[in-house]
Amino acid sequence: MRFYIHHDGDPEFTLAVSWAPTDRRAVRDLCALVAKRLPATAGTRHISLVTENGVELPAGHCVCACVREGADLIAKSVARPPSQPAPAAAANAAEDLEPYLKAADKAYAARQLARAKTIYTELLGVSPRLFTALLRLGLIEEQAGRHEEACHWLQRAVREDPTSEEAAVALARSHLAAGEGEEAAAAVRAALERCGSGAGGKAGGKAAAKACVALGQHDDALKIFLRLVTQRSDDSAVRRLLAASLGSKDGMALLRQQLAFDAKSASALAFLATIARDHSKLSASLELIAEAARLVPDASAYALQRAHTLEVELRYADALEAVREHCDANPQRAAAGVRCADVAALLPTREQCEAARWRPPSAPPSASPCKGTAEEAALRAAATEIRDLHLTLIRNENAYYCCAAMLLATPPPQPADPPLAPLYVAGDSHALSPSWRVVRWRGQPRVLVPVLVTGLKLWHLRDGADFFPKANFEAAAASLPDGADVVFAFGEIDCREGLLLAVERARYRDLAQAIDTVVDIYIRTLRRLAARRRFNILVPPVLPETRAVVKQFNAALRRAVERASPVLAWLDFFEQLLTPAGDALADGLALDGTHLNPQYVRLLEAALPA
Repeated sequence: MRFYIHHDGDPEFTLAVSWAPTDRRAVRDLCALVAKRLPATAGTRHISLVTENGVELPAGHCVCACVREGADLIAKSVARPPSQPAPAAAANAAEDLEPYLKAADKAYAARQLARAKTIYTELLGVSPRLFTALLRLGLIEEQAGRHEEACHWLQRAVREDPTSEEAAVALARSHLAAGEGEEAAAAVRAALERCGSGAGGKAGGKAAAKACVALGQHDDALKIFLRLVTQRSDDSAVRRLLAASLGSKDGMALLRQQLAFDAKSASALAFLATIARDHSKLSASLELIAEAARLVPDASAYALQRAHTLEVELRYADALEAVREHCDANPQRAAAGVRCADVAALLPTREQCEAARWRPPSAPPSASPCKGTAEEAALRAAATEIRDLHLTLIRNENAYYCCAAMLLATPPPQPADPPLAPLYVAGDSHALSPSWRVVRWRGQPRVLVPVLVTGLKLWHLRDGADFFPKANFEAAAASLPDGADVVFAFGEIDCREGLLLAVERARYRDLAQAIDTVVDIYIRTLRRLAARRRFNILVPPVLPETRAVVKQFNAALRRAVERASPVLAWLDFFEQLLTPAGDALADGLALDGTHLNPQYVRLLEAALPA
């Protein structure tokens, strides 16, 4: 294969490299080739290679495994410790390595785990018994889900420092995640013996509580988890297991025996509601947050959390009712001169919501549902940005408001009577732009019906995941009739924030592997839906309003969809969304900087299969 290396420094140069696919040399060997082009005065420095996305290639990885045909790499001159210190300098090794250890620790703290892993690995080449490097490499592998590798590093760390609570507990965790129950139990016992009752007690408590859950002893498990979560509120394993206990058959009754449901405990109830919701125990979450809102009726945060949890189950009328109840309970509370009583008067009743769902309008309204021009809508949206609402706890609500305000300035046509056959569009907020527009497909007019799933990354759909956007997706799919025609439009959030962050945190060796993983999760999910529900599934490209990574993602997604044909069908209109140069959106397609103008529906319509 052939790729290019551009030196970012003095002197500037570009190397065209031909590399045999069978060449198993590592990235460090490639760096050595580049270093030969540097002047002799640079001999105390070495080269690191970075992708266009800013991801540093690990020195020990095979070149063929992390560099692709035609890739452009950036070569940077950076300082590094000597590969092997001379024996006479061994006594000063700790002092010599300190700046590099600080750099690794800084990268680790910033969650730049791929960079941290590279530095820690190189440090072990100099000092093989360096405890911090061994521990951190184990934790990095654990976070990436590579539990066997984590056990390897953590066992070495425990040997170097048998009194380390963190290493002992992490080793027990990794053994358990790897399915090595006996080894995990042995690690817990060793932690108790070596570390006393501190971390070992927590690890043992977690293991005991997990055993209680497995045996159905939720009363005992709940007692343990409630104690543990107060000590380690950010422990993901404790939170997941606590949610399982809360969501058990008698979970809420057992909780009432442990916790007084009164105004003083409202914040605790809301906290537990969040834990239950995050792990898709929605019934328990709704009961908890409803109690918190009842106990403290003036807490707007509780009302908002209740409404959002109802939205996960697509219970939109109930969500509006939750907002109405809060406004009715606080009629004189006001913001910017608007009272809660004024808001309540504008909200439709539950009966009106249900009636609107099933009855077409008897006559068109006398005026547009949104007065004003698109420019005025843009000004209203901009005003919310000026108030810095995008930096507050309601930033997501603000983003949806801005999008809706822009869309209402160009409303769709009035609904037909009798109603047109639906073509469902399931997606995140990008499902809003095409909402209720009409397309012609196979000779018939079809109305685009939105099926909103908020905040879903494709990674959330993996087997074994329980984060609540997956429950939202499953509820949305369950709401559709068997045999429905559905456009599934997901993946934008992965491209915007998920993929590059996962590479930076060393979950994948490079962006290509990250993309292939989530695309595979997506395709397997869609194929299952097609088989079980007889959906006719159409897959559009991820819309290109955010990142260059979208192009690489769409290429992989298209290949996967075409391989799955005729079960899935690809809607081929990505190139039409861009300018001829391919570096910006085509004229007229921008809406609010994140979403597309509804005009793009004409491109979607033209791409529908015959």
